[in-house]
Amino acid sequence: FTEDATGAVAAPRASEDGNIKTIAIFVPTLRGGGAERVAVNLSASWLNRGYRVVVFTNEEPNPADFRLHEKLQRVVLPARRPERWNAVRDNLRAASVDLCMFGDGWRRQTHYDFFSAKLTGCLTVQSVHHMFFCPVHEFRPEEMEWLLDYGRFADALACLSVDNLLWWRAS
Repeated sequence: FTEDATGAVAAPRASEDGNIKTIAIFVPTLRGGGAERVAVNLSASWLNRGYRVVVFTNEEPNPADFRLHEKLQRVVLPARRPERWNAVRDNLRAASVDLCMFGDGWRRQTHYDFFSAKLTGCLTVQSVHHMFFCPVHEFRPEEMEWLLDYGRFADALACLSVDNLLWWRAS
């Protein structure tokens, strides 16, 4: 959403010419799991296709991290909410980010970052890198409600499989 001089909020936007030029990926860590590897590989792929890419993480670089492309900008976000909100907003604006991709929708912090990006005016994609019913199978039913609420506000969903896509559509 964009603000005018009065502080009013408008609809999501891409860059001035309507094209997506800069993409941000939000991933808490850059090591250990499949979702993290996907984020690193996607960011390199997008760079190679001419997009600018910024990776937002929760941690300073670690030797165990998956290796980031040398042209990637990494932003380490603070943990505390007011400072984090300001850091998300300020870094998205400074990098002229058009689209943000979020994984780990089961994390409450991801929701806050997602809505911070929405309020900053970025298009949002929720990447669902697990099966649709994962929270139920792992006996965390409250996370199912979070995912469904969160998914309703995304501009797009990227699903792991066609089966998952059908479950999202049905939900």
